[in-house]
Amino acid sequence: MRLLYIFFCLSLLTLSASGATKTATTGDWNTAGTWSPSGVPVGSDNIIVPSGVTLTLSTDWVVFFNPGVNTLTIDGTLVLNNAGISLNSYDILTVNTGGQIIASGVGAFISSGVTGFFSTLTPGLFPMIGPLVINNGALPITLLFFRGQPMENRVILSWASETELNFDYYRIEHSSDGHKFEMLDRVKGSAHSDQKKYYEYTDNSPAPGKNYYRLVSVDLDGSSEEFNVISIDYQPEKALVNVYPNPATSGENIFIQPNFKWASGSKIEIIDLQGTSIINSSINNASLELSTSQLSAGLYIIRLTTSQGYLTEKLIVQ
Repeated sequence: MRLLYIFFCLSLLTLSASGATKTATTGDWNTAGTWSPSGVPVGSDNIIVPSGVTLTLSTDWVVFFNPGVNTLTIDGTLVLNNAGISLNSYDILTVNTGGQIIASGVGAFISSGVTGFFSTLTPGLFPMIGPLVINNGALPITLLFFRGQPMENRVILSWASETELNFDYYRIEHSSDGHKFEMLDRVKGSAHSDQKKYYEYTDNSPAPGKNYYRLVSVDLDGSSEEFNVISIDYQPEKALVNVYPNPATSGENIFIQPNFKWASGSKIEIIDLQGTSIINSSINNASLELSTSQLSAGLYIIRLTTSQGYLTEKLIVQ
């Protein structure tokens, strides 16, 4: 496939924008009459696409910004028709409110050779809509913080991002041991944003003791990035295990439901006062139903064993 290049060649020693400013009118990038002053941008020119203007970068053309400072400011619409833009470390691509970059044809891309960042644009889907700033090879997510706080009978997770680019959603994961993580939920993000975004998620059934949470960002192309794991020490304020009915009549079924997530490998026992295990069962569901047909009238101990220790609750059988 034929590939042509427009080079914005700045002196390697120049670290400020010293070229002319080229303002686009509606038309093709590579047509001299599209620009004011007339002429296709060259050298260290800085580019403006005003509001109401649609500028098209056509098939097989790639714009390379070479070392130095170049700016591309979009208040209107930049159409990348099977084309792309490659940024260097000092380049600044700004899409202001009301501006957008869209793809046509097969597709388009924006990349940074400095960090290896690469963002694809699909025709008809997820245009880059302002306000948005890409500079210094900005990565899809710039996370400001991720933290958690135990509150009564739940854990509240909160986080914030500085920027989001080509981004789909956050995946919230939980672990009882800090090694094996399971997904709790997804939280939708902003496809493209250079403004701070604040998020919150409530885990309504944390395990007693240590809880580990991991935040994972998933981009529009399916790629993902894991952030630091945080640990929260949770001490519930209400009963750890609900047993009902209690007291129970011998022969009827009882239901056992914890106020936290069952950990993998957990089991439950019903023990008499002599220490004999009468009923022993593994846990596979959010709640457990057991028959008391093996239990005569008296007092029993329900013992729940998890990876973090064990919990007990009294059971009276009449």
